Amino acid sequence: FYARSQEFELNAYVDAEFAARLRSRKSVTGFTIRLGKQAVFDWCSSSQPIIAKSSTEAELLALSDKSDLISVFRQFLGEIRLLPPRPTLVNMTEWEMQRHKDGDAAANIYQDNTSAITIIQDVVYNGRTKHIDVRLKRLREMVRDGVLLLRHLGTKLMLADAFTKGLLPVDHLRLMLPILNGGMPNQEE
Repeated sequence: FYARSQEFELNAYVDAEFAARLRSRKSVTGFTIRLGKQAVFDWCSSSQPIIAKSSTEAELLALSDKSDLISVFRQFLGEIRLLPPRPTLVNMTEWEMQRHKDGDAAANIYQDNTSAITIIQDVVYNGRTKHIDVRLKRLREMVRDGVLLLRHLGTKLMLADAFTKGLLPVDHLRLMLPILNGGMPNQEE
């Protein structure tokens, strides 16, 4: 028996703040992961190990850094039979449907940078991203193999922003309450 509903989907929120550290100019990665809408079981905020050359590169580094961790969580949840070996896909994009004909997928990774998603999905190739491409080969393979699913999520709903940006108290609270209590931030604000 496996739980095959949205209540038990593995959802990760990954974001980066480009060149946030004033002295080193390193970017900051923010990350939170939860099972369904309720159980947050990991989060972090950390400086990236190298200096990114653009906001897209900072986002790609954050995704690359956290993809292996998400994959390990996914495998563990499958081993304890909380999730099926490959959970049911919900709201697949046309690109995902072409690669996952069996209707199965893996962990959802929410990202607010559409350029990063496009680069990982190999929709376009640009010679200016060659240095990024070399570092992110593993992440691209994980997406192609259906281990991870990249999902766009608007900045106002990006839970990981609570770990990357210096927010006003009201904005920080707007993001932290859903992390602690489940659900998503209010879209109206």
